Formats: sequence, structure tokens, C-alpha cells
Amino acid sequence: MRAMRRLALVACACTVFVAGCGGASQEDEVKQAFDDYTQAVKDKDGEKLCDSIASPELAEMSSDERAKEIDLCKDEFSAGDFGDASDELDDTELAKIAVDGDRATAQVTATVKGKQETSKLRFLKVDGDWKVRFESR
Repeated sequence: MRAMRRLALVACACTVFVAGCGGASQEDEVKQAFDDYTQAVKDKDGEKLCDSIASPELAEMSSDERAKEIDLCKDEFSAGDFGDASDELDDTELAKIAVDGDRATAQVTATVKGKQETSKLRFLKVDGDWKVRFESR
């Protein structure tokens, strides 16, 4: 009986170890990208904010062009000019993440000044990293 318990524990431990080695899922990576974005807003960190967003136009640019655009974004937010957004954001929650190739969507519920608002948010994978997608229009 003891041998069976030991064998079961070893099998269970191996299963947990192997499952943990698989790396983050695409959904986990999207959630992390969103968490990075919201933390940048809360911290009024323009550099992190600009690193966490992308647009389809930005994704189509060469690396040099993209770097210039990101630098312009960082210059704009370097003074911490986030308006009231960072002070009014109480909480966020991401749900229903759906990944389709280099694009993803999710339902985001944000609590702003105590009021909950739910909307759809899009993500774009650029150079292997997920970014919150913004339309330039």
C-alpha cells in the first residue's frame, strides 16, 4: 500500500512539473500584455505605455520606422500627461480571451470612479510580443 501511495505521489509530482514547463499559453501572454498596459497607466509610465500598445499600421512598419513612432509616443507621454485616466482607474478585469493567429480579442471590465464598464479590447502580436491594439482612426 505504501509503495502505491509513493508511486501515485511521484506520478502526480511529475505531472505538475511537466505541466509547469510548457510555458505560458497565448491567453496568458495576452493577459500579461493587458496587465503591463494597465500598470503603465496607473504608474503614469509613458515609456511602458508606449511599449505596450500597437496599431495595425505600426505592425506593418519596418523596425526602424516602428522605433521612431514609439519614440514619438514616449516623448508625448514623458511628462506623465495622462489626464485623469490613471487616477480614476480603480480596477480592471480581462475575460473571454480569444486568440486567432497574431490577433486576439478579450472582454475587459474596467471600474472607473466606482462605475463598471465592459467593452471589447483587441490585441496584436508584434515581433513575438502581444500589444494592446489601438486604431489610428
